Amino acid sequence: MFKVKINNGEKENEYLVFKEKEFTVIGSSANVYISCPNYFSLEVIPGQTLTIKYTNIEPVIINSNSIEYDNLNQTTNFSFGLPLSLDEYKNLYELYLTQMEENPTQEYQAEQEIQNDVECAKTLVKNHKRA
Repeated sequence: MFKVKINNGEKENEYLVFKEKEFTVIGSSANVYISCPNYFSLEVIPGQTLTIKYTNIEPVIINSNSIEYDNLNQTTNFSFGLPLSLDEYKNLYELYLTQMEENPTQEYQAEQEIQNDVECAKTLVKNHKRA
C-alpha cells in the first residue's frame, strides 16, 4: 500500500493504492443482503456472528478520507474504491516515488534503509561464497 497525492488543478486529493490481495476488511454485517463489487472477493465465515471478509483481487485506489473508524460504536466505514489496470497502478507508483524523492516520509526513509541493508547482505553473501 502506498499513499499518493493528486492535484487535479482544482484541489488536491490523497489516495491509498493497494496492489492485488493487499486490502482486506473483516467484520460483521447487520444487513440481510451482502454486496461486493466484482474486483473484491467475498467470504462469509460461519459462527455465532456472521463474519464477512472482503479482499481485493485487483489493484484498487481508495480516497483516504473514505475509511473511517468510530471507536465508540466500534464501526468501520470504508469504500471499495475503484479498480486499477496494471498500467494505472504503475503510473501511480511512479508518481508516489517522485513524491517521496521530493518530500520523503519517515516511513519511506526507513523502507529505503531496509532495502539498502538487504542489498548489502546480498553482496556479503556473494563475497562469502567466493572466499
